[in-house]
Amino acid sequence: MFPLLEARELWQPIGGESGDQPTRLLATILVHGTPHHLEAIEVEEVDGEQRPLDTELDADWLDRVMAADPMIPATTEIEGRTYVVFMLPFER
Repeated sequence: MFPLLEARELWQPIGGESGDQPTRLLATILVHGTPHHLEAIEVEEVDGEQRPLDTELDADWLDRVMAADPMIPATTEIEGRTYVVFMLPFER
C-alpha cells in the first residue's frame, strides 16, 4: 500500500466550488497497462447519509452510482477535505 491519493499533483479540479476550493477532482493512473480515471467527489454527512457539496449533483447521486453495490463507500482525506473516490477504467 502507498499513499497515492495524498499526492496533490495527481489531482486536477473538474467542477463544483465550495468557497475557493473545487469539490470534484480527477486523476488518471495506469493499472497493469490500463488507464483509469479516479474521480473524487467532496461529501458531507447529512442525517447519516453522504451528500455531495457540488450543487450540480442531486441528492440521489450516490444511490445511482452505487446501484450495483449497496455499501456506503469509505471516505478519504485529500488536503484536509473529505471525498469519496471512484475508479473507472477507460480506453485511450
